[in-house]
Amino acid sequence: MLLSLTAIFWTGYTMVFAETLTQKHLFTLMCSGTLHLSFLLLQMIPATITNESADKTKIAIQRLPYRIPMNREELENKIRKDFSQEFHLTFWKISVFDRSFVLTCFGTFLTYGILSATLGRQ
Repeated sequence: MLLSLTAIFWTGYTMVFAETLTQKHLFTLMCSGTLHLSFLLLQMIPATITNESADKTKIAIQRLPYRIPMNREELENKIRKDFSQEFHLTFWKISVFDRSFVLTCFGTFLTYGILSATLGRQ
């Protein structure tokens, strides 16, 4: 994933700041950028959906004892035992994949692009 992020940044940087850019080279860069963006989204979107589904499932299981009144205490004990830990797909155990993480990645690209453009003109 980090490779895709880096490749997208450098592809965009090369497209913007290249002095001489032929049509073939531009087409190659656009294909490369599209490919890496596809790889990135193919990793991030399923991870985000999986984490959201895990949260919804955990909430549904926690509400289960109130929907099934028979053997409620036994069911509550099993749920506490089996579902006390939280599992999420993370980015190197730094950040949990969610919708805001996807938007943050693209916001970071935009910020770095603006900084590069500003510093590149001086």
